[in-house]
Amino acid sequence: FQAIATAHNEIQDSYHGDYEQILAAETQGIDYPLLWIESPQANIIGDIDSKELSWKAAIVVLVSNPLGEFQQSNDNLDQSFGILMDIVSKIMYDYYNGDIHGFDPSTVDIDIVWSEYNDKSQGWRASFVITTKETRLCYDADKWTLPG
Repeated sequence: FQAIATAHNEIQDSYHGDYEQILAAETQGIDYPLLWIESPQANIIGDIDSKELSWKAAIVVLVSNPLGEFQQSNDNLDQSFGILMDIVSKIMYDYYNGDIHGFDPSTVDIDIVWSEYNDKSQGWRASFVITTKETRLCYDADKWTLPG
C-alpha cells in the first residue's frame, strides 16, 4: 500500500499503524490528502498444503480543513471517496492481472470517517480481505533442536 500512496497523484502523505500511532503523527504535521494504512490481521486458511494467509486490511483516505468549514468538509468527502475508489480499483486491477493471489470485491466494506463538530479531517475507510500464498508456512526440522 505504500507503493500505492507514492504512485497516486493526489495522495500527499501516508502513515502506517494503529489508531494511537496515527493520532500521535497528526501532532507532527501531515500533508493531505493522507492515506492511513491500518495494521493488518492475518489468519491461516485451508489445510497445510494450501499455505495461504487471509489478510484483513483497512485503509483510510483523509482530507483536512479548518474547523467550521462545512462546505469544504463536503468537498473533502467527495475528494477522499474518489481517491478511495481509485485505490480499490487498483487492487482489483492488480488481482485480475495476477499481482495479488486472492481478492474478492464483495469483502470490501466502506465507511465514512467524519465528525461534523469536533474533527477537521474527513474521509472514507475501506476494509477488505486479500489472500496471499505464504511459502514460509512450512515446517523445517533443521531449524529446531528438540529434546529426545
